[in-house]
Amino acid sequence: MHPTQAQQVVDKLVDKFNIVHACYEFHPQLNNVHRFDKMIGKKALFSMVAHSQKRIFIDSSLQHAAAALNLPSTVVWVATQPKIFGYKTNNNITPKIEHANGTVDSYLYDYDFTGVIHQCPYGNLDELHDVDVIVNSVLD
Repeated sequence: MHPTQAQQVVDKLVDKFNIVHACYEFHPQLNNVHRFDKMIGKKALFSMVAHSQKRIFIDSSLQHAAAALNLPSTVVWVATQPKIFGYKTNNNITPKIEHANGTVDSYLYDYDFTGVIHQCPYGNLDELHDVDVIVNSVLD
């Protein structure tokens, strides 16, 4: 999820929820979130998922944990496909425009999970996700 759009989602939900951002250290800092970017054990992260009221994930181990716990979630997709890696119980949100051909380094997935910048096929945020669709998915 693009950091600009992630911040817009946070801004629209921060008055209703206590927002936790589980991420890597190199991910951009979002305002008004509780950030977990250090190595945290899976049991602790899965426990947070189990006790959460609402969830927004990008295809990750946490969305799989939520599915295993039968917790419907909003999952935002870019690098992988919900038809392959997703669950019908989730509200799976894909980009407005999909680049199905991958990029120069594509092999098993459309794009590398590590976020190598030249692999991002999107040059315009309007091609990615509709922030209001994400927010409404959480609020419904």
